[in-house]
Amino acid sequence: MIKRNCICCEKSIGSALYNPEEDTLDGPPDDATVWSTNGNFGSTVFDPIDSKLRLELFVCDQCLREKSHMVYAAKTINKPTTVYEPSEEYLFGNR
Repeated sequence: MIKRNCICCEKSIGSALYNPEEDTLDGPPDDATVWSTNGNFGSTVFDPIDSKLRLELFVCDQCLREKSHMVYAAKTINKPTTVYEPSEEYLFGNR
């Protein structure tokens, strides 16, 4: 079983579908979000050639709230145009 910890504060993250009888963390994270990337051209840390490989990380809701001033919501209007807006419009049920 993988450990699920917030990448910012390292708090342990449970599962919204936790099954105590099986002690599994299957399912979506509880009070957190999961992020994944297949790599990014220009990264010197993670840009794999194998397109089947991806990184996943977790950010707890508390850290996301505290760092929301650093987050942008990206909306693809028509490819390849992407509009970036401050995330406060999209976070915390404001939209």
